[in-house]
Amino acid sequence: MEAKLVAMDNTENPKLGFKVKTVKGLQIISPEMALTIFLQKIIGIFENFTNQEVTKVELRHFGSKLSPAQISALKFVESMLKKEVIYLPK
Repeated sequence: MEAKLVAMDNTENPKLGFKVKTVKGLQIISPEMALTIFLQKIIGIFENFTNQEVTKVELRHFGSKLSPAQISALKFVESMLKKEVIYLPK
């Protein structure tokens, strides 16, 4: 599956999203939803392999501080996954 970065609306400063092919045809999903789907898949693989439930996700960042948009995205992921998401700088 190939995902292409596209504008999500027609405003002068549009939010970007990923255009992906789904069973419902081509759809544009937000970066927050893409991150949620990615982490949900990784968590599912871990839980199936270990037979342990994941309650907390720790993410490490090796660059600069998180932007407000990145912090917002992590809060969105946390609410969607219903799991604690912790950001650990360096």
